[in-house]
Amino acid sequence: NEIALDSVECGVEYLEKALKIKDNDIETYFALGEGYEKLKNFEEAVETYERAVKASNGEIGVRLKLANADFAV
Repeated sequence: NEIALDSVECGVEYLEKALKIKDNDIETYFALGEGYEKLKNFEEAVETYERAVKASNGEIGVRLKLANADFAV
């Protein structure tokens, strides 16, 4: 659905801007990674989840999300 993709793209833009303001917010990284996945931009999703792992000091839940995204690439 084109409207849904447009809203996801808009959300991704806002999340990217939010991370420029506060670059260590794990929830924002999660939401951004999920947005990239919905847009089928799996490489960008993996990179975003990798940044989340770094920001979370390796928290296990964050690493699991990254592992799941790696399978989609």
